[in-house]
Amino acid sequence: VMSRGAVRTGAELIEVVTRDAPRATAKLDRAEVRFFGNVAIVAWEESWTAPGASMESGRLRGVDTWARRGGKWRIVTTVESHVEPQH
Repeated sequence: VMSRGAVRTGAELIEVVTRDAPRATAKLDRAEVRFFGNVAIVAWEESWTAPGASMESGRLRGVDTWARRGGKWRIVTTVESHVEPQH
């Protein structure tokens, strides 16, 4: 689900992302990890810049769910949204 409510398939999301210019920089500003046995929840925030892209800079927040299977950590779900600038 996109930030404005549009529902996209995985293939559609990949197409949208690959059409945009690559991000020149990305900085992880915050990450909080909580473990629940073989599951981990990560709340994070990043800032980024992408000169020449449709959006040249911004902030993202997200929550990722990881699961340990077969001794390896794998991402199960991710949700992210743009952080609106404070005025």
